[in-house]
Amino acid sequence: MGRSVTADESTEAYIQDLIKGRQWYIGLIIGQLSSQKDFVLRLARTPEAAEDDVCDESEVGQLEELPSHSKKKKTTQPKSLDKADEQWLAVHATQVTRMLPGGLDVIGIFAVAPSAMLKDSQAKLRQLIYAIHKSVMKNVPVQPPGAVTDRIILQVDSMTSKIVCSSIDVSTIKVGFFLAMLTLDSC
Repeated sequence: MGRSVTADESTEAYIQDLIKGRQWYIGLIIGQLSSQKDFVLRLARTPEAAEDDVCDESEVGQLEELPSHSKKKKTTQPKSLDKADEQWLAVHATQVTRMLPGGLDVIGIFAVAPSAMLKDSQAKLRQLIYAIHKSVMKNVPVQPPGAVTDRIILQVDSMTSKIVCSSIDVSTIKVGFFLAMLTLDSC
């Protein structure tokens, strides 16, 4: 039997809002993993990085106090999903993980883009999920026995609104694909 992903109506509405934006987006999936069923609580779009904000987590404590009047230069979004900044997404995942209450975790990433862009960036999406896992697990001393090591990549075609999920076991290199049937639960 395959895994299933459950999300509520607000998640579907958020995806529809992103599709209307006519851009590509990438972000984090926040929720809870179990052995047979994954629960999606929220999708958090990764903001565009400002040049001054992109730094490694190990550098954060070493930064000098910045003057408050300095203006940050914004970088523009790359033209392709394949050019997404792996380091920035990993830093964003670590920051979000620190803010989450117990029981919730970053369980994957989502990408909203045209089908051609999604097709060309499959390897990059896998790279991103491994980078996020590596970054988040740096602060976890020991993985509990029996922990679920699968992570989700949710791909939304912005032209057809087709949703495809892939489940990746980050402890190995296995990839299992399944179509996402987002079960809508009313709260």
